[in-house]
Amino acid sequence: MLDLDSLTEGLDPQKVNDFVNKTTIDYFGGIAKMRKYIGKQSVRDEALGEYKDFGFKLVEPDDHLLELWFKDKRIAVYNQTKATFDIIREGCENYLESITRSMD
Repeated sequence: MLDLDSLTEGLDPQKVNDFVNKTTIDYFGGIAKMRKYIGKQSVRDEALGEYKDFGFKLVEPDDHLLELWFKDKRIAVYNQTKATFDIIREGCENYLESITRSMD
């Protein structure tokens, strides 16, 4: 865990902001992209990434669950508090791999 107090000791507020911004960019490996989300659907679309264009969608049946669909088939159900973009995209990738293997 980072000790922010010791890392920013003696810096004025502007220098703290500059430090945090630079550290964030360094940590994420380059240019930080700021996303602007307009409602839950835009967040769900972002979670799918490029998989949205392949026919995947996320449905929120209630406040606790997220369902991953491929076209007209539900393929996974996630707890909203534990689902990350990486987990959702991994679900898409795994499903595509499974249907590709079944075609062989």
